[in-house]
Amino acid sequence: MPFYFSTVSDRKSRATHSAVRTYRIISSVSLLFLRVLSHGQNIFFYFADASARTSSGTASA
Repeated sequence: MPFYFSTVSDRKSRATHSAVRTYRIISSVSLLFLRVLSHGQNIFFYFADASARTSSGTASA
């Protein structure tokens, strides 16, 4: 019986660890998204212009 309890606690700690990792990833991505939004649309337009230029004409990576 103690073996079962130890496996349950190990599984719970592993689940919390993965949840913390997922939360960190989500928070970092949201921070990056907010930073891009705060910078304004000029970055978005720059990327759109660059992608349009690469798609039409020379397809240089």
